[in-house]
Amino acid sequence: MAGIIVLFVAIATILFLTSTDPRERNAEEAARYKWLDVKNRSQSSRSIIISYAYKKENKIKKVSDTLNLTTGPYHSSQHMLPVEVGDSTYFPNDFKIQVKDSLNKLVAAYDKEEFLKKVKSDDSTYRPKNKMTMNFYVLEINR
Repeated sequence: MAGIIVLFVAIATILFLTSTDPRERNAEEAARYKWLDVKNRSQSSRSIIISYAYKKENKIKKVSDTLNLTTGPYHSSQHMLPVEVGDSTYFPNDFKIQVKDSLNKLVAAYDKEEFLKKVKSDDSTYRPKNKMTMNFYVLEINR
C-alpha cells in the first residue's frame, strides 16, 4: 500500500512539474501587456532608447531599454510596455523615445504625444481614433 502512495505522489509531482513550464507562464504574462515594435527602415543602423516611469506596488520604477537595429527590411525589435491589454487610459509617465545613429547622434525624439501621432497598428485596416486603445504599437524609423 505504501508503494502505491509513493508511486501516486511521484506521478503527481512529475505531472505538476511538466505542466508548469516557465516559458508558458512567460508567454501568458506577455499576452497581458501592450507591445512596441520598432522597425528600422533607414539605410543605416539605429539605436532606439526607450525610457519611462511607472508605478508598481506603490513604488515608482524607472525603465530604460536600448534596442539596437541594423539595416534591412526585416530588422525590428520589440519592447513590452507596462500597460495591460484593454487599458485605454493609462500610459507610462515621462515616456520618451530617442533614435540615435551609429555615431550616437540624435536623429529623432518622441514624447508620448508625438509617439502616439507617429505609431501605427500592426493591422493596416485598424485605424482607431484613440491610439491608446491599440495593443501593439508599430513605430517605423525612416531617417
